[in-house]
Amino acid sequence: MPYLSDSIPSLTGGVTQQVPELRIPSAAESVTNAYLSAVHGLNKRRGAEHIGNLTSNTLGTSTFVHTIDRDAAEKYIVTANSDGSVEVFDLNGTAQTVTTQGNAATYMTTTDPAANLRAMTVGDYTFFVNRTKTVLASTAADTRPAIGRSASFAIANHTGGGKYTLVVATDVDNGDGTITTYYRSASRDANNVANNSSTTSAGARSTSGTTTVEQYSTTTSVATRTSRTGANSSGVGHYDVDHYSPSTAWTAGYSRYPETYTSTTASSDVTTIGPSGGVDTSYNTTVGSATDTTTGTTTTNTNEAIRDAIVALANAVSTTTTVGGETWTITNNTKSHSHDVVGELAANREFYIVSFNGPAGSNCTHVSGVVNDFEDLPQHGAEGQLVRVSGQKDLAADDYFVEWKGTSWGETFGPDAQEQLDADTMPQVLRRNSDGTFTLLAYTWDDRLAGSADSNESPAFIGREINDIFMFQGRMGLLSGESVSMSESQSISNFYRTTCIQLEPDERIDVDLNFGRVNVLYAATPIRDQLLVHSDKGQFLLFSPNNVLSPQTISASQIADYKVSTAVKPVILGDTAMAVADIGTYTQVREFYLRLADGRILANDLTVAVPQYIPAGARSIAASRDHKFSAIYTTGASNCLYIYKYEMAGETKVQSAWSKWELGDGTVEGMAMFDDHLFIVAALGSERELLRIDIRDQNEVEDQLLLDYAVTPTGSYYSAQDETLLNIPYDANLLTVEVWDLSSGYTIPYDRITSGGNLYVSGDVTANIANIVVGVVYDMEVTLSTIYRRVPKKDGTGDQVMTDGRLQLQHINVAYADSVTFDVDVASRGRSTRSYQAGPRAGFVDVISGAADYDSGYHKVPIMLRNDNATITIKNSTPFRSNILHIDWFGDHQPRARRL
Repeated sequence: MPYLSDSIPSLTGGVTQQVPELRIPSAAESVTNAYLSAVHGLNKRRGAEHIGNLTSNTLGTSTFVHTIDRDAAEKYIVTANSDGSVEVFDLNGTAQTVTTQGNAATYMTTTDPAANLRAMTVGDYTFFVNRTKTVLASTAADTRPAIGRSASFAIANHTGGGKYTLVVATDVDNGDGTITTYYRSASRDANNVANNSSTTSAGARSTSGTTTVEQYSTTTSVATRTSRTGANSSGVGHYDVDHYSPSTAWTAGYSRYPETYTSTTASSDVTTIGPSGGVDTSYNTTVGSATDTTTGTTTTNTNEAIRDAIVALANAVSTTTTVGGETWTITNNTKSHSHDVVGELAANREFYIVSFNGPAGSNCTHVSGVVNDFEDLPQHGAEGQLVRVSGQKDLAADDYFVEWKGTSWGETFGPDAQEQLDADTMPQVLRRNSDGTFTLLAYTWDDRLAGSADSNESPAFIGREINDIFMFQGRMGLLSGESVSMSESQSISNFYRTTCIQLEPDERIDVDLNFGRVNVLYAATPIRDQLLVHSDKGQFLLFSPNNVLSPQTISASQIADYKVSTAVKPVILGDTAMAVADIGTYTQVREFYLRLADGRILANDLTVAVPQYIPAGARSIAASRDHKFSAIYTTGASNCLYIYKYEMAGETKVQSAWSKWELGDGTVEGMAMFDDHLFIVAALGSERELLRIDIRDQNEVEDQLLLDYAVTPTGSYYSAQDETLLNIPYDANLLTVEVWDLSSGYTIPYDRITSGGNLYVSGDVTANIANIVVGVVYDMEVTLSTIYRRVPKKDGTGDQVMTDGRLQLQHINVAYADSVTFDVDVASRGRSTRSYQAGPRAGFVDVISGAADYDSGYHKVPIMLRNDNATITIKNSTPFRSNILHIDWFGDHQPRARRL
């Protein structure tokens, strides 16, 4: 058989666990600490630069990391720790000032922040949800008169003369199927009141006369009464008797004048019609002494006549009597107002005005505790009077409440219905203050200010734990149980209806997703105009026909039943959401994407070729749409990050590659993506460090030493010992560090490490301290898949592997570009590993970081092994770049049979 050659076109296919014969040529057996660029090839990843220390040393199982992108000048990394503390850093690792108020730290405390905390930033406020905290609510004390225990009546017009009658009533349940209604009636003769002004001798005024108050009762079968919603103090339902006219005649005969008097009697009368505790001086202009007989001025006009009649009737019915063995007390609370006078009655039990009548054209109006429609309300009411508008009979859900607010009726909340969310158990906020500092505190949430628990139900999250927080179409959303609660549009603090008169499109949304089995909702991910909601058992789509969610148009459908992790919030990458799930002892990663052709959301298993690669226990996903890069952190491999790199050509994915990055002795606690960097919180002994890794393709950025925990130290020279103390922000006793001098390209040996983890080096290096870097060298290793001869399929659909016979590999040529050095190890059964180096060794004079002797070409490596007995690994154990493009292999193939 003639000498053969073929190529592995790239090494950017990532790890696969398929059998070797089924793998694509670019897939590898293992990939560690490499960056798989579809543009530049396989590179050694950039180092994890040390940029800060977390002040909280309370180590939990994880750290929650969040990013704030306020504007071009202000970008922050936020860490939430297991002790409830929150820390803020800029992108260079400079700590910002954070103060905590109230019980915010108590709310934030949790043993597993990465799993139990969620965050969302809106403007200068970052909201945090602790998924272990139950939301509580309380009802504010209601100081208003109980509904049905106050009533008002008014005269809108008075033309002079006539009689006014007022009838009030209360119901008592006899307990035998009958109701006894107790009435109290009074009348007022206004015939002597004229709409003019005159001068009359004070002695000619007649102030005599009596007011007769009649009390009587009727008993009616409950079955024959028209029920009214509500209950009086005895639990008796209200009944519609507003048009009831008792047959008993009312006694008339009391008359008086509201004008000014000069007699003692008149003065007392004026006092009784004034406001509580004094004379109403707005129309009592002059009061003479008991012996004064001078002529007074009559100032009778329509407004005074109205006041006079209303106050007289209110006084007349105000008394204490016994009804059904119980005390019935009515109190006159009438006050004079600049706009009018309205009779205001209050009682110690539920009562109502049966009727208020006057002369033709007087337009007498009244209201007790309930009306059927808003139009039934009088033109005026008593100050602070509460009235229920009942709507449909026996349907409390459409009831609403109004209150007289001085000049008009305004909607309000029902009796004891001002529900208040407990701010200490609701999401807390990290507020960016005007001076650039931050404050962690409770947020101010709106109360229920309209309706009742029936017409304006409590948000579904009360009494539950909130599992996620999100923003969608100008609304804040909270997930709890099987419910999605969304705030009023453009008012993220309000989760109640603002009006119960009618349902407005911008009102809050509260919807339960009931699709048979229980689906507790854990995460929501907006994808364009659709909201994808994840439970532990499936996925649901919330949508609207016009693409704008509202209480009237919201719809939900279940689109999939894929399992997802309850500990990890899916991340959004444009039109794609990435989610994870624990499947046995491994993690499955799935993407949900929007198919542009028909707008459907579909799903792919991204780990289909590596089902047993990522250990279970995922805690966080960090992703960059711009760099088509994702990282997964799992407690199952606490010193590793699992990297997914992909590339798209239109809607076609041309790269889908997995690899892992190792951080040596550090333990990953949390991570987040921001622009071009992956930020990592790592536990190192009792310390917690903030690291960042540049994730851009390596050839796009200025080169530097590839070191983890890389940091420029500060130096102090001690002349007596002729040595320099290098101060670094972490404990070097916990790591295998190296000290590099960028100006020479050499390492600097250190003599010893202090107990605090700092380093001593010989001589005075303080003048060159800016060129010194301390860090940890890490290894890049890529083990190739078994090399096979591939031939075209007969149907022209691609290549297939030839497994017949023996393929003997002679050598390989590793194509590289802009590289400093790397090794190729060749191992086989029964032989020791052979290593072949490309490029100069690190530490040579011409290998200076920033001016390294980069080289491009081919590295020829002898193999001399059968293909399935050769294990070929590309390594880079230096802090310098290596960029592998492709591999050509050479050998001979001896098939056992001829192909047809």
